[in-house]
Amino acid sequence: MGQMFIAREAGPELVGTLGGNTAVMNNDQIVASVSAGVYKAVISALAMLQPAKGGTPIELHVYVGGKQVTDYVVKDINNRTLASGRSPLIQT
Repeated sequence: MGQMFIAREAGPELVGTLGGNTAVMNNDQIVASVSAGVYKAVISALAMLQPAKGGTPIELHVYVGGKQVTDYVVKDINNRTLASGRSPLIQT
């Protein structure tokens, strides 16, 4: 009583008792249920990272070839600015 099991007749089904009633979920329902739970958990975790909600902002460092991408971009912008006399960041 109260145990769940998987039946594999024409595909997996989850069969058991839920809230005093017999419940059967097919594979699509199982996937949808798990997906909804994961989605809610991810949204909740991301909300905790928002400074407006008292969370901690994410600090992300991306490395390519052992070099931090932002350092490479800043160096390239500086080199282009020195070579041309104008910043490539400013559109005219």
